[in-house]
Amino acid sequence: MDNLLKPLRDTRVLAVGILGLISGLPFMLTLSTLTFWLFEAGISKMHIGLFFIVTLPYSFKFLWAPLIDAFHLPYIGQLFGHRRSWLIFVQTLLMIALICLGHTSPEKNLLETAAWAFIVAFLSATQDIIYEAYRTEILKGPLFGYGIGISVQGYRLGLWISGAGALYLADIFSWKVSYTFMACGMVLGIVATLMSPDPKRTLAPHQTSAPLKPALSWALWSQSFRSFILRGNWIHVIVFILAYKVGDTVLNVMTPCFLRELGFSKMQIAHVAKSFGLGTMICGGLVGGVLLSRFSLQRVLIWSCLLQSVSSFLFVAQALIGKNLWFLFLSMGVENFTCGISQAALIAYFTIFCKQPHTGMHYALISSLGALSRVVLSIIAGFSADHLSWPVFYSMTGAFCLATIALLYWRPQHIMPIRQVHITQDPLKRPPILIQSIG
Repeated sequence: MDNLLKPLRDTRVLAVGILGLISGLPFMLTLSTLTFWLFEAGISKMHIGLFFIVTLPYSFKFLWAPLIDAFHLPYIGQLFGHRRSWLIFVQTLLMIALICLGHTSPEKNLLETAAWAFIVAFLSATQDIIYEAYRTEILKGPLFGYGIGISVQGYRLGLWISGAGALYLADIFSWKVSYTFMACGMVLGIVATLMSPDPKRTLAPHQTSAPLKPALSWALWSQSFRSFILRGNWIHVIVFILAYKVGDTVLNVMTPCFLRELGFSKMQIAHVAKSFGLGTMICGGLVGGVLLSRFSLQRVLIWSCLLQSVSSFLFVAQALIGKNLWFLFLSMGVENFTCGISQAALIAYFTIFCKQPHTGMHYALISSLGALSRVVLSIIAGFSADHLSWPVFYSMTGAFCLATIALLYWRPQHIMPIRQVHITQDPLKRPPILIQSIG
């Protein structure tokens, strides 16, 4: 038991867990929480819908990720190291931007609120680039699986705090107090950053004081993209990501509609699907981390697909049984537990494609494929649910999850054992360009 818990006491694992929480905080503050604030302020639904535009940086963060990988911050870069200096710098700016967003008045100046929301989203997406690269580079050996599991649940907890927690604070105090309190959470992120060492860079980069020109920017992006593409098997990768996310996406997107049609109240859904679900999801993430540290990634992905199928068929049973609160605890418990494991396994899968010194760009690009698949599958799920009964809908989802296992046996060399996951050098074998900013 002591050997099992020993990695959890490592400061690096604790740091990535806290940073995962901090990474999840700003996300909801530019989505559902902000939507609630705008609706309360009397903003029209049309304008609220247009606010989705402010979240575009999350989908296109791979465009500036190479600059984060290459650009070395002056002064604090020498003091804290490349990744940690970027984290501290962006977290400080994010704290200021969240406070400014909380002090806006959407009913008086909607454009100002939109501008600050976009800045928050841009800085949050940038923080994700740095954090995902940092996590990939700092977690080695037995720490890898545990760190992934802890970081996933930290992120989920951050979403809950900035979602339900922010609403509680706004209801008791005000939106200004709520956003200011969330902004202060960035201090915890800075402390966590200082707790952990800066990861060593695999290559000794060539430093230059040349100004950042468009041609140089394109060279950085092109070099990062080419090194990523050399990984190969892209048709298989895209198909697998789409198939693997079917269970997780479909169950998450359609569950609220499904439960409301069965007659469950909002309070029942909040208690079981949200509060109880969060607890079982955290447990699932921790179990996923342990599995990843002891078994091959291929095996953990197969178990995830099997559990996703079980979750889908439990929803079939729920649809046939109808409104039964005790069975809802079972179905939602299994679904959220499975979600925790599958998310940890998916992050480990993404990590395979990351290579120094382009870790930030590589992870941003592969995670963008995951985000795109979520959008596509959400559209398909909504259309299918309108034309099928719930038992048929969830039966098809469960069957699809089982079929996904076949993809894990097709070209199995594509998924290396988890113990072999490590950061390797750029296959192009060229020294990367590191831009030294003009101080």
